[in-house]
Parts: sequence; C-alpha cells; structure tokens
Amino acid sequence: MSQPTAKRGGRGRVGTDAKRIEIKGDPAFFRRINYPAVAAGIVVAMVVYVVLGALVQAPGGALASQSGAYFAISVVAMYAGGLTAGMIEPKYGVLNGPLVAVVYILISFVVTFFHELQLVKVVGPLGLGPMRVDRVFAADIPQLFFSTLGGYTAGLIEQRFRAPRRKANRGKSSGG
Repeated sequence: MSQPTAKRGGRGRVGTDAKRIEIKGDPAFFRRINYPAVAAGIVVAMVVYVVLGALVQAPGGALASQSGAYFAISVVAMYAGGLTAGMIEPKYGVLNGPLVAVVYILISFVVTFFHELQLVKVVGPLGLGPMRVDRVFAADIPQLFFSTLGGYTAGLIEQRFRAPRRKANRGKSSGG
C-alpha cells in the first residue's frame, strides 16, 4: 500500500480512524524516551570519562585513548551514564541506557572526524592509514552493552528496592 496507514481488519467500522495502525515506525517508542534522563546520562558519562582519562596516564605519558585504559575508562563511563539515565527513568532504563551510548559514540565520531579532517588537510589522505573497523567491535559494541547493563541495573534496583517500599507506604495513612 502506498498510504502511511492500513486498516487492521475488514470487519467493524470501516470509516473510522480508530482502527488504523501506523506502519512507518512506532510513535510510542519515542514517547518512552526520557530526553532529560538521556542528557543527564551523557553528561555523567562525559564527566566520568574526562576525570578518569585525566587520572590515568599510560607509560611514557601517552594519552589514555592510545592505551588499553581507553577500554576500561569507556566501560565505566558508559555504565555510569546508563545507570544515571536508568535511575532517572527506571521503567524504561533499558531503552534510555543504550541511547546514552549511541549519542556518546556519535559525539566521539564527530570529534574524531574533525581531527582526522585536519590531518588530511596537512598530510593528505594517505597520511591517515587504513580504516580501523576493528574499533567498532573493540569499543562501540561493548559501550552499547555496558550502557544497556547500566539501564537494566537501574530497573532492577527500582523493582527490588524502591517499588516494594512504595507499595508498603500506600496502605499507611498520613493523618493520625
């Protein structure tokens, strides 16, 4: 069908829009995203990454991004960011946690792209060397996993510790 909506079934009221479903994506997905929670998770992830990156120096004074410490720092930063997003919105923490990693990966891509663009202007395209596809598997996928784990952990904390307390407090009256 060329129309963006389709009718569910042939029975019932044909002329009403109540029986129509959306084919192009689910708008409920975007309603579940808590944008302030994702933004707070990104801020926490960036702060953790910058602070730990400043504390950790590889031998010889190399940057943390050039050593194995980059992986550990990014894992801790992504877990903290996912946990923060999940604690703000625990019901959909598994959704908001990975969004922290997605935005973080996009930011790091843009920063790396502009840095490499400056190198190309100075040295030329052959000065960059081969493309590093292995970085996707070595860094980006674990970042997505650990930010999801942070959001999932926040959901578990909500279910096991906060939710039972709320249910117990509902039965109590505040007046005397």
